[in-house]
Amino acid sequence: MTLGLLQTTLVWSQATQPAFDVVSVKLNPDGGRNLGNFPRQFRFLAGGREFEMIEGAVIALIRYAYPTPGNEIRDIPDWVLSERYDVKARTVEPTTTQQRRAMIGALLADRFNVRFHYETIEQPVYRLVRARADRPLNPNLRKSSTDCSALRAARERGEQPASPPQPGAQLCSMGYGGGSLFARGIPMADLAAVISADAGRVVLDATNLEGDFEFLLEWDPLPLAERQTNRTSLFVALEEQLGLRLQADRAAVQIIRVDSIQRPSAD
Repeated sequence: MTLGLLQTTLVWSQATQPAFDVVSVKLNPDGGRNLGNFPRQFRFLAGGREFEMIEGAVIALIRYAYPTPGNEIRDIPDWVLSERYDVKARTVEPTTTQQRRAMIGALLADRFNVRFHYETIEQPVYRLVRARADRPLNPNLRKSSTDCSALRAARERGEQPASPPQPGAQLCSMGYGGGSLFARGIPMADLAAVISADAGRVVLDATNLEGDFEFLLEWDPLPLAERQTNRTSLFVALEEQLGLRLQADRAAVQIIRVDSIQRPSAD
């Protein structure tokens, strides 16, 4: 059942939005190595003047430019998920997060002819909740001692404060892939968004846990019959490792429907 009206198909306009000055898009010859929808590299450098995605699917660009709960995007061809691209772009001035999203949107419109609209629908979802709200937090789910709000604000200004060396992720960010999520200071809403793909439904944060958290979550993303590790499913791992669980429900969720998309024009 559709709960919201379809919006007009969105087309990027150079008159109102910032754009990169130089863009390079190339098909990655080793694109099959990076499993899942997450790029091997996705980062902004030099205060947002430079952008680099290595071995990434186009869907990663769409999700960054136009985030929605659960990052659900429909009506896309298979190559948007499977083909891997190397994208490099730069601009002259430092940029904010909002400008960076707009510039990725401009890149998508210009090089991939992306047109889309938002739609709100009621559908099955999972709510991320505490398995036992009457008990202390699981010791593996630790409140971050870092002021992540201040650190994110510094990064927004183009500053990059020193981060102690540690594999997996920088402070106040996360590393994700292959059934592992290493968080060094993220809100529960980010955890909910990231695990939506493996859960098979949009996951909405209902933990009522405020602030940023550090944890390691490991599960086997393959179906039971195909598993080759001793890891458990995401559902079991959440409860055993973090004291959280997924509760089935229905909710009105905003999604993106893609009206057109094409493989990129050559550099």
